[in-house]
Amino acid sequence: MSILKKYILFLVVAFVLPFTACEKSDEPQPTPNPPATEHTLVCYFTGFDLNFFYYDNIAMIREAVRLLSLEDSALQNKIRVVYLFQQANKDKTTLFELEFSNGVCEAKEIRTYDLPERTEAETITYFLNEAITHAPARTYGLILGGHSRGWTPIDMSGSISQEHTQLQSLQTMLDHQLWVKDKEALITRFFGDPPKATNDYFSCIEIADLARGMEATGVKFEYTIYDACFMANVESLYELRNTTKYAIGSVSEIMGAGFPYKEVIPHLLGTGGKSFDLDSVCKAYKDYYELQYGYSGSASLVDMSELEALAQAFKQVRATGLRDDIQVTVFQRYDGLSKPLFVDLGEYVSLAATNELAKADFMSQLEKSVVSRYTLNSYYSAWGTRGRYHISEDSYHGLSTSYPSEFYRDEYYQTAWYRDTM
Repeated sequence: MSILKKYILFLVVAFVLPFTACEKSDEPQPTPNPPATEHTLVCYFTGFDLNFFYYDNIAMIREAVRLLSLEDSALQNKIRVVYLFQQANKDKTTLFELEFSNGVCEAKEIRTYDLPERTEAETITYFLNEAITHAPARTYGLILGGHSRGWTPIDMSGSISQEHTQLQSLQTMLDHQLWVKDKEALITRFFGDPPKATNDYFSCIEIADLARGMEATGVKFEYTIYDACFMANVESLYELRNTTKYAIGSVSEIMGAGFPYKEVIPHLLGTGGKSFDLDSVCKAYKDYYELQYGYSGSASLVDMSELEALAQAFKQVRATGLRDDIQVTVFQRYDGLSKPLFVDLGEYVSLAATNELAKADFMSQLEKSVVSRYTLNSYYSAWGTRGRYHISEDSYHGLSTSYPSEFYRDEYYQTAWYRDTM
């Protein structure tokens, strides 16, 4: 099957919950022993049409772990690496664990699961718990690989609020074909064609449901790497703020190759799981794309504990006044639409805030929230008008927003970020 054939996937693909997962038992559960492992890295690779790249990603992880085990023969007793992967079967997914010793790293199949008709928050909880239970540790890290379109809703009609009926021009209607991808476009971790039927939505999940599913595991991950497009987005990460301590993502589309795991893994596991150099993960991402592509090297490290303070600072900016006479095309954009959906959060506030004190407070808090940010001077978009777009270093602050966009207004008003900054 051609890797160019697209399936509609939204960050995490759906999985079937086995019947036994829904059964309840009145039997007392044994008290688990304290985990002997320091750290477990869970990788969740989703989206069948990206398998070509996932095979490379997994090979790079295995090679990185092999090299680390050569440096530290006791590494197996300190860390564990597990991953969920569909392989070549669209109907099933499998949990694997990497076993490494004496300079050899092999993937051991643990269990295979059927795929579902629909993904729910409970589905995410179940499968993360499967990985966590299989490889218990003191701390956990998470890599989510797949497709994403940020906070936007599963319904891809691209609605405009009734407040903006005057915008129903021919160009607006063309702009509303948000998810139509040029056949000649390069592959990115943004998906392609819209769903052809209602039941095609089985493989999608809303960001709010993803957040609920992750929170219900009872584990707050030390870090989550979003190897998916548009996830350094304030509306998305604010929804996910209680799931992880730190998040890494990109403001724009991520190329199909994803993160350079051979360079990234040593910064996550090189100390035997006792500490993580997340700034170096972002820098490794930028350096790799600078060398291999020359563009699309934007990576941000976000302190999730600082996002509520950022929301309060933005609320004050709104309360003291935001200009509404600036065209959205003026702001630094991170997509290929003629009227962008994702623009730079920091630049938006810099240009639109009318109160200098509120603006200064917000920009100060933004620096606390975005711990590290790296970028090249352009990114590639397969979405809208495909091609490369410029990023100004002065305009890049590491988080995007859809606040000034015209698209999806009714849905946008339901986001936690919007509600909490009113």
